Amino acid sequence: MRYFTGDENGLIKRVVFLPPIVEKQTKKRSRQEDSESEGKSKKKQEEEPLHEVTVFGKVDKQNAVQKMTWATINNERLLVVARQNGVVDCIHPDSGDVVKSFCDKEISQALADKPKNNRLRFIGLETTETHLMTCNSNGTLTWTPLGATELNVITKLDKTSTTGGSANAGAGTDLDIVRAHPVHRHLIAVGGKDIDLQIYDINAFLGGSSTDDQKNKPAANAASGKKTTDTNKPHPRQKQKQTKLGLIYEAKNVKNDYLDLSQPVWINDLQFMNEEGTQVAVATHYHQIRLYDFKKARRPVMTADVGKMPLTSLSLGMDFDHVVFTDTMNDVGLMNIRLGKVVTQLKGFAGACKATQTIPQPTFGAASSESNEQSDAGHTLVSVGLDRTLRLHELNTKFRKLEKKVYLKQRLTAVLVDTDYVVPAREPNEEEKEEEEIWSALDTVKNKKKSRLA
Repeated sequence: MRYFTGDENGLIKRVVFLPPIVEKQTKKRSRQEDSESEGKSKKKQEEEPLHEVTVFGKVDKQNAVQKMTWATINNERLLVVARQNGVVDCIHPDSGDVVKSFCDKEISQALADKPKNNRLRFIGLETTETHLMTCNSNGTLTWTPLGATELNVITKLDKTSTTGGSANAGAGTDLDIVRAHPVHRHLIAVGGKDIDLQIYDINAFLGGSSTDDQKNKPAANAASGKKTTDTNKPHPRQKQKQTKLGLIYEAKNVKNDYLDLSQPVWINDLQFMNEEGTQVAVATHYHQIRLYDFKKARRPVMTADVGKMPLTSLSLGMDFDHVVFTDTMNDVGLMNIRLGKVVTQLKGFAGACKATQTIPQPTFGAASSESNEQSDAGHTLVSVGLDRTLRLHELNTKFRKLEKKVYLKQRLTAVLVDTDYVVPAREPNEEEKEEEEIWSALDTVKNKKKSRLA
């Protein structure tokens, strides 16, 4: 496997962990020889690198990496990187060359107008076999063919669509996360500050609005000679509920507190937890993890308080019963989402963790059997953060030990893993080759049996 990281300086780094050096024992050694050989092997390991780091790009803070994902263009698997200046680059993972680029004009224009106070950013980046989906914090949703040259805007999730005209939302929409379903890619879940969980269907944005169909119904009935009745018309004093285009599910806030005050809503990250798309786990700014099941209720079926700091990211664990959460300090934990209990807290972090990924990732449907076969080797949690370090924790035992780590010099914001890549075996050095030739040239000596005295 190889690991790709993105940082605040716009660099993409490829990390490959090399296999360890194993020395062959050719003969029986004394204790003194064993101690000497151990010292030599330690020196060799210190001299030879345990990992290879390749850097793509140049240092530029305006090119800071915000989101990363995979895409297949012309039968080539490429890195898709969303940057702070509004550019989406498709990068070849071997050479680091930029194959294709898209530009979000809204983000680039905002950066040009107010470079210091610009808060507009990418909050969603997803790919399918044929399309690229992006969304910025203003709610501009794009759905673009991978062969196109410009981003295609299909809708804007403004205040009226996401909050119903709520006065609590600030400038723009205050969206913080847009994520697509891993199987049904047309389903997207959104959330943000004063914007509770909502699930939309992109096909509704692509196929036209349902309001136009409703407007054309009376004209169609008149043309066909059908009489229109007023039985379905609402009472003049009755409040008409505004239907939102493409909205499938909309969460309802929890009950008011003992002072009858509404609970604040601020969703920072979310994950789909079942194949149907009816169960969603969210992490809030108020250190809460909630599980929604829209088959049962619009309110969360499970709410758990975690720590005292705002939660920043949420990713899937070993299966769809566990999630990995991070906060603004250095806490990274594993929670059983069905029970609402924290299973473990991972150690070794010196700063806030920005992105995590479990390997192998759980999958739905027929592909789940393949992931179960891969999981026999064990699960590993890959994480990057502001302490500039890539870490690998094992999730197989109760200890969750830190297996490997690499210091990468920049504050890291995103991580991707190429699980199909196989690390080549180490080639022996000249000294090792000479030593093997010497030992192979020597004749083998057979142990003679000692004759017993009569």
